[in-house]
Amino acid sequence: TGAIGKVFLGGSPDRISLEGSYGESLFQYQGSSQEEVRHISERHAIEIVNPIAVQLRPAMVPRLGSIGDSFNRRYILVIVWRSRNPGDRNAWFKRSYYGVTAQPVKLDGTAAQQSHGQKGGPVMHQVLHLSAQHVTEISGSGTIPSLEPVHSGEVRYVDADGTMKLYDYAGDEADGEFTAVDPVLLDGRATLDFGEDGVDVTIGGTLALRATGDGVLVNDALDGQTFADAVPRLEFWCNGVRRGSLTQAGLIAALGFSDADAPADSTALRFKDNEGRLLFTLGAQMFAPAFSDALP
Repeated sequence: TGAIGKVFLGGSPDRISLEGSYGESLFQYQGSSQEEVRHISERHAIEIVNPIAVQLRPAMVPRLGSIGDSFNRRYILVIVWRSRNPGDRNAWFKRSYYGVTAQPVKLDGTAAQQSHGQKGGPVMHQVLHLSAQHVTEISGSGTIPSLEPVHSGEVRYVDADGTMKLYDYAGDEADGEFTAVDPVLLDGRATLDFGEDGVDVTIGGTLALRATGDGVLVNDALDGQTFADAVPRLEFWCNGVRRGSLTQAGLIAALGFSDADAPADSTALRFKDNEGRLLFTLGAQMFAPAFSDALP
């Protein structure tokens, strides 16, 4: 994402397949006679097929563009489709996939093709297989939306047993809201507590970060990276990119820290109190009025 810019993959493919699945885990709770299945992650598989009509136009370039070298690269994939039926009032759907990786392009062909009443030559199809970690979807009618990604984020809990998504984040670059995936999953793991005076982030019952109108309080800060290897920890992701990590001991890792006013940033998570007051943002840098390494 970001390293190669934007790549247009074509207009209307011959075929597109979108498949998703959830990772599941079994939980046993006191007082319950049965185990409960909880979704803790998601995975998506995408297949896009476009023709290379060599029998009609030998010099025709594929409608599906090449994304170039996809080895160890991550992408954001945006797909918009709409109905051309006037009775549907120009209904449209838009999906934004994050954490996308691509396999090498597959070329598949047939020996002959009937076209315009005449037998033609071979027809090749270009097949692109991708996988993604997260998807957001919006829909509507009327004006077709742009191919800009839908602003989306999540908060992941990481411990010795693995990774679990605890919160979704949705909104735009000026506003957003955190929603617990399942309140049951928060118990004993981590919580974001939004109050009238600020936000408390608790991990394993320990206060790890407190934000008020005066600034952000933690115990330590790690500048220049978004990964911290201690567990348990929280990881903050936006538009498929990890923007920071917070450990139970109160160490916050981010690419940078600034007490300047937070700029508009489509890859940032915005933390507000219940009164709507912006406390800090976590994106290309962490912006807050002040920083202190002295948690109460």
